[in-house]
Amino acid sequence: MAVNVVTPAPAVLNGTGSSISTAFSVPATSDCAVCHLTYDITTSTVTVNAITYAGATMTSTGAPVDNNLGANAVSHNYAQQFTKVAPATGSNTLAVTFSASTVDWYANVVGFIGVDQTTPVLAGSVVKNTATDTSDGSSNFSKSIPSSTDGRSVTIVMPCGGNNITATNQTQDGTFSLAGTNSCGDDHCTTAATSVTHTWGVGGANTGVVFSGFTLAATAVASTANDSLPNLGIKGISMQHMAQPRGWVG
Repeated sequence: MAVNVVTPAPAVLNGTGSSISTAFSVPATSDCAVCHLTYDITTSTVTVNAITYAGATMTSTGAPVDNNLGANAVSHNYAQQFTKVAPATGSNTLAVTFSASTVDWYANVVGFIGVDQTTPVLAGSVVKNTATDTSDGSSNFSKSIPSSTDGRSVTIVMPCGGNNITATNQTQDGTFSLAGTNSCGDDHCTTAATSVTHTWGVGGANTGVVFSGFTLAATAVASTANDSLPNLGIKGISMQHMAQPRGWVG
């Protein structure tokens, strides 16, 4: 079964402070919830101490990279993603505790179906920004995500210099947030492939960018008893012509 997003996806929300407690709705048929999260601070580093959806702990796809190329010379900017298989559906609270008070946070929770319940993140697919990633001269930012033809790559991006997200070349999830100091958007690949390039319009040509992306792995297809039988190369031979005594005439 191929991975697909379950619509509708909520809008990206924005806030500030040392915690998040806000509701997001995951559609009823979802078997995996993905939290997209970006956050920044101007005076020191900050980490996520705890994150739950409907009271259940979410699992990080990996530690974020600190990009300090924002407008403030001492600003720190992060993008991070989390998963929860077999999530509670309907409207539930996303609760996040940070190690310090953020200047801005942006968050979204999106439901998917067809995701492997044991290993939801495709091995080797996680891609993060580097500490000095910037947009190119055309005000775009691109990263390629290793993927699969039955998986689904998902990304989140936040410009670090106060510029606005403008577009993605893939499928936007919910509404971008242009509130707060920066802006933020998340997406999923329109067409699954072995590698998918996500290109974001991020405003100013020289702004720092925080980015996180990975591929949701598809549910493994269970083998049947017949799948394990050897191919004896006798397909089409009737039973009456097998193992008959010498001299037997059919």
